[in-house]
Amino acid sequence: ASTITIFSIGNYCRSAIIGEQEIVYVNNSDIAIKIIHCIILAIVAVVNIIFFSRYVSPVFVTIGVFSLTKIASAFLYCKRVLLLKNDRQKNINTTFKNVLLSTFAFSLPVYFANAIQFLNYKADVFIVNLSAGSREVGIYTLAVYVSQLLWVVSSAIASVILPSVSASLKTANIGLEIAK
Repeated sequence: ASTITIFSIGNYCRSAIIGEQEIVYVNNSDIAIKIIHCIILAIVAVVNIIFFSRYVSPVFVTIGVFSLTKIASAFLYCKRVLLLKNDRQKNINTTFKNVLLSTFAFSLPVYFANAIQFLNYKADVFIVNLSAGSREVGIYTLAVYVSQLLWVVSSAIASVILPSVSASLKTANIGLEIAK
């Protein structure tokens, strides 16, 4: 939960910097962060292959490096926001702690809502897993995925047809009102 909060703070501060028209700074920072991420990932991957290949999964290494670079970028962006605030308004009392607390107060309910929504979407998989084996869960998940693809296709067709149907109904309603 704390990592998600830090990611949210970083994105909030990044958006604030873009709002201050510091787009070049954001682009340069994004490029630098991605380069640093790749370099650290390469170094950690080599060290993991040489020393810890039996003990540490590459997935965990990737997630860890990604999380560390996102946390570093969050601190970088928050520092820039504070510098921009101090340059614009010397009398404002904005500290990193205030930004952190306000963002945490906003993001905590959102995080819990997303967690509940995730559980709601995956509850059927948990129920199938409890009542049947993992083979049946795989078949069920595939069936749900295929049926959701059909739903996406029908939604796409509906979004194309809906404006013309709506326009024709509006024209028909105008004709009914004139006839009355």
